[in-house]
Amino acid sequence: MPWYGSSDPNHYAGNSAQLTLDSVVQEVAEHHLNKGVADAKAKFGVAVVIDVRTAEVIAMAQTGQVNPNDRLTSAAATKNKVTQDGAEPGSTLKALVLATAFDLGVVKPSDLFDATKGIKAGSKVIRDSHRHGVLTACDCLKVSSNICFGKIAMKIGKKRLDASLRRFGLGVITNVGLPGESSGKLASYKTWPFSQFINIAFGQGVVTTPLQIARAYTAIANGGVLRRPRLLREFRRADGKVIEHLTFEVEPGQRVISASAARETMRCLSRVTKKGGTARRARLPNYSVAGKTGTAQQAENGRYSKTHWVASFAMVTPVQNPRYVIYVAVDTPDRRHPKYPNLVIRTGGAISAPVAREIARFLLPYAGVATSPGAPWLTYDDPKEAQARAARRQAKKRKPAKPIEVVQPAPAPLFKVPAGKLRMPSLRGMPMAKAVRTLLAKGLKPRVRGSGVVFQQTPSEGAVVRPGTLVRLVLAPPSATARLPQERP
Repeated sequence: MPWYGSSDPNHYAGNSAQLTLDSVVQEVAEHHLNKGVADAKAKFGVAVVIDVRTAEVIAMAQTGQVNPNDRLTSAAATKNKVTQDGAEPGSTLKALVLATAFDLGVVKPSDLFDATKGIKAGSKVIRDSHRHGVLTACDCLKVSSNICFGKIAMKIGKKRLDASLRRFGLGVITNVGLPGESSGKLASYKTWPFSQFINIAFGQGVVTTPLQIARAYTAIANGGVLRRPRLLREFRRADGKVIEHLTFEVEPGQRVISASAARETMRCLSRVTKKGGTARRARLPNYSVAGKTGTAQQAENGRYSKTHWVASFAMVTPVQNPRYVIYVAVDTPDRRHPKYPNLVIRTGGAISAPVAREIARFLLPYAGVATSPGAPWLTYDDPKEAQARAARRQAKKRKPAKPIEVVQPAPAPLFKVPAGKLRMPSLRGMPMAKAVRTLLAKGLKPRVRGSGVVFQQTPSEGAVVRPGTLVRLVLAPPSATARLPQERP
């Protein structure tokens, strides 16, 4: 309170701005980001945390400390990389493409896509980093197949894909309220050659900021509504009273996809962190996690660099009633594999997912978020509980069955196979290793394509062949083979 004769602080002191940033979460995000960048031997990294319900920015971190009072500090050092730095997002964009396909009804989660053959785009052939067989739409996201997403994009079409990405906020600033924000780069679909159209489907040929990707994921997490991210909550006078007309409310936002499409996309994103997915290292004890990794090769001087990569991960947690989106990107990781020194570890699943996991490990209990039903326990978080559960699982293990002695001989074949020839066995449903052993034992030469279990063989079951015959096997995930028609000889 001013005393008699003193100046009124409300007149001279000015107003103060209250941000949405949580200082504790901000400090935790900076700590784990700095550690992750140091471990990856990278140039720099960024992290942003957004509340799914309100679009409030809870943390906005980047590596490197700057003193704004130092006049010798370069302009590049003071740059806010979360809002001003653009880069190709890579595979984190695939979630937006899949959500678009679900929303338009051109793809269903159970639809099958053949990832065994690449897509010719211009002078190059689009291939996957690992060989895959026939995949469901969700599995395309789980294993991050570029081939499959090129095919999904062709089902969507150029015009509709361009319109959807713009509805998700690409190509325009987020209006978060910070100066110098970049809008990224998304050229009009009318200028896309076929090669760029296919590349955009897996995150190349488009430039985004970290905040744009994080904002887009909040739309998927909240049921399909895109909101402007909030950094300013309100202004207060010097005496602490809120100035009503300078209070920022939660905006209603704009619907970009249907609620059902958002739910299906979340279900697919949750599989990315499961066994066989690219983000297994993002799993948390007691909380369910969904997300998508990105390993984006960056363009320099008109061509893609062999050394400049950005490893990223967009996390949504928990899967049921999502609360937070955590986006982490690490520029130019250079950590070498311990066994193979010439191999650089640069994937989003290995570099950025662990950083997001550690931020979420603190954030969720700190924010009072209820644990997720069925979420795993990890030994280093609660050793006693983990050991007790392991003991219960061990007690339930079945004893190995005793071998059964067969007394009656097998029935004679209906007709004899000519001398020097043999009948093709049925390999459908067998794992690759068992199928290969079976063929080699019969003197046949296997040739395998895809991964999973056998769903197609040539020659077919029952065919009479000579020893040394080449047998072609096409593999697919067990879930895909269950939906395929039975093979007939």
